[in-house]
Amino acid sequence: MRPEIATRTGVGRTLTASALGAVVLLAAACSSDEEPDVDTALTEVAAAAALIEHFGEALSALPEGASLTLAHPSSPIGAFNPGGVTPCDDNDGDAAGPVFLTLNYWVSGIPEGGAAQELDAIAAYWDGRDRPLVRRSSGEGSTAVATMPDGSAIVAHDNGRGSLSVSGTSACFPRANAGAGGQPEVIDRP
Repeated sequence: MRPEIATRTGVGRTLTASALGAVVLLAAACSSDEEPDVDTALTEVAAAAALIEHFGEALSALPEGASLTLAHPSSPIGAFNPGGVTPCDDNDGDAAGPVFLTLNYWVSGIPEGGAAQELDAIAAYWDGRDRPLVRRSSGEGSTAVATMPDGSAIVAHDNGRGSLSVSGTSACFPRANAGAGGQPEVIDRP
């Protein structure tokens, strides 16, 4: 599985049917028999820093006061599981193969009922900066995926019920470079 568009299936305890459909669609779109590209110099720490920088870019398209949080803005049981490393090729059974990092957040501080509008703002921001953009509809929600120059993919998802999430996957890196990564609980709008 190539990480450019992949998202872990364990992204959250409250994964909706719409979000699950988007994850399945994204994972199916990136399955390949090819060996994944591996950035041998990339580490988990550097991958996390790059994803957080990309999240800041997405946040800059949102109104003042917007932030990314692990906890759902209106439901304490809607927290995302912490990010983590996942094998780049989950079909080969090689426990020593390359991995990629996934980080997941809810968007907080946007107007109630504004998830669709804010998803459009993020997609327009990416499109205006020549980030290859894939936009897919999924059930009652929408998803936009941008591929970053460093091989990361950032996914914005409107679940169709007023909540917006932003997730990211890094480029593949050697499993030996995993470890000591971290994920802030909150990322504020720059």
